[in-house]
Amino acid sequence: MGRNPFWAALDAVLVVKTEEGASGHPEWSWKAYVPHGVPVHELVPVDVPSPGGDRDGASLRAERRKAARVLGHQAALALASSRNFTRFMVVEENCHFRLPVTGTMARMLGQLLIGCRERAALFLCEPHLSPHIACSVANGEKSALLRVSDMAASGAYVMNLSLCDRVLPALPSGQRVWPWLRYYGSLEEWFARYLGRYGDLYALSPAPVSCGVGAPMPALCKSMGHFNNARTKYTDLSYLVNPAINSWRWLKSLNLFAGKKELP
Repeated sequence: MGRNPFWAALDAVLVVKTEEGASGHPEWSWKAYVPHGVPVHELVPVDVPSPGGDRDGASLRAERRKAARVLGHQAALALASSRNFTRFMVVEENCHFRLPVTGTMARMLGQLLIGCRERAALFLCEPHLSPHIACSVANGEKSALLRVSDMAASGAYVMNLSLCDRVLPALPSGQRVWPWLRYYGSLEEWFARYLGRYGDLYALSPAPVSCGVGAPMPALCKSMGHFNNARTKYTDLSYLVNPAINSWRWLKSLNLFAGKKELP
């Protein structure tokens, strides 16, 4: 796997498909970015049960897409739990990888993932936003690692087994998906409202994965505006991305893995 510390920290990549024949964009897909040697499991689309009742065609298709995403992620977490994957990535087939995770960022994230003995997740995609929120910034601005309290995005993330086993019973399977959706609205809404209660959440800016429609966005959002506008509270940990600092000792000194929610 090229000994990239980020990819080396993962036991598997789980690819969620919500529609038959979905293939994403080959030039940006996981197939072009996941190194050879990392185990990949492509899940087949889960059969979505009929919701019942009278609904028009467009409304029914929208609801079935929401249900397919919930059931697809539930199936991915169930597979990870059954295989006892210590750390794994879940990515939807239609997402676009637009930035490689390499160099100092890869080393720090590898240390972060391996060091997270408690329940933790790392988000790799930006929240679903309106296009006008994105704007260019000066070249050379460093990536930022963020400690977030909630995240309204579910297209691509890394999760460890201890968080997976806590989250899995809260996600529905089969016919239970319809009352679950009526209550929570969508998988993103559930992630935003509840996932932070189960463990520690991290995110990257710029996000290396885009799950919007069309080509990947080429620029980062100024001053992490995409997080501010997604109801996501965050702590900027970008000063940890520094080649002159032993990141792992710095992270340990901050005690991020002991359930502490605020930096000293």
